[in-house]
Amino acid sequence: MADLSTGLFHLCPGAGALYRFLPYPFIEVDTLGYPRMFINAVMVLLGFMGMSLVLVALDRWKGKRWGATAAVRPVTHRSGRVTLDVPRIG
Repeated sequence: MADLSTGLFHLCPGAGALYRFLPYPFIEVDTLGYPRMFINAVMVLLGFMGMSLVLVALDRWKGKRWGATAAVRPVTHRSGRVTLDVPRIG
């Protein structure tokens, strides 16, 4: 039980100050200092943004290549009710 509570305590804010250990070495302020830590955090953010852009571009390229359309169109019925027409894939 001690291992579980120790592991869960690392998720709490301020756990790094108590244990003097952070599982993410790129944001350790004691070792790197604030300027380098902020640079590392921005680099991680840019990396995730870049990966997401690549995945979105790949999805759009594959969709055009296979002829799939992902457009959801609003449809107005005779009763005046508006629903969304979702295309079926396959």
